[in-house]
Amino acid sequence: MATGPLANLVLFLAWVVFALYAVSILAWLVQVFVLGRDQLVTDEELAYDHEDVQVRILTIGAEAVVQATVDSIPEAVDDVHVIAERDIEIDGATVHVVPEEFECTARHKGRALEWARQTVPCAREFVLYLDEDTIVQNFQGLPDADVVQITEKPLYTGSLLAFLSETFRIGYQYEQRSFGWFTYPLYAWGGGIAIRKSLEDELTWDAETITEDTNFVWRAAQSQDLDFRVLNLKFRNQAPPSIRGMFRQRRRWFAGTQSSADLLPTRYRLLFAFRMFT
Repeated sequence: MATGPLANLVLFLAWVVFALYAVSILAWLVQVFVLGRDQLVTDEELAYDHEDVQVRILTIGAEAVVQATVDSIPEAVDDVHVIAERDIEIDGATVHVVPEEFECTARHKGRALEWARQTVPCAREFVLYLDEDTIVQNFQGLPDADVVQITEKPLYTGSLLAFLSETFRIGYQYEQRSFGWFTYPLYAWGGGIAIRKSLEDELTWDAETITEDTNFVWRAAQSQDLDFRVLNLKFRNQAPPSIRGMFRQRRRWFAGTQSSADLLPTRYRLLFAFRMFT
């Protein structure tokens, strides 16, 4: 067996990684089975139905993918809008193209969200945001909350390793059921998130960030006593098509959340930094 300074260093680093991951697993178990107990929304808690929801789907211009998303939305939801970067034809939804001349502080997806907030009429209580590849399942309504996060489940898109990694990540998202217990939810994802329209208009999407969903809920928690709930419907979203694509996605998430971390109190920054590092 090899010995010496290098072997000792490797062994030490291995134990550090093991210890960090063990603590992470323990924290996850506490979040899911202690803090998250009885936190999921039940059918009896649904206070708003289909007619209280406007759906907005964000896309650059993936026509076939968006059409599948629109087709999955229950017929009772009759206020469906597609926010696109170029003109596309979609049956069952109104398509809006973000004009090139529109300017605001937000960039990329956040810019489209802010343009839609300012431009697309909405008389409904909630706006339900979907990604272009979100397949809606079992949607019956929403609870009386400020922000409702809907759980997800990946779809296989060609890379088995990326699909399995995404399945593992989403399994880890069981911790979201405890986020209503925290003052600041640790993150949010936009492939299935419903936001009370009055809250959206109060905060807006006009902030410079590349993780606009998490940034929004952190700003909401900073400004008020945020009521964040989780609805366990498991909307389907495509897994990254490759490991390279998955790493690019994760790198963007990491950079975006790190750049918004100044919104968090110190104790949450420490928790978040430990979680991201692990």
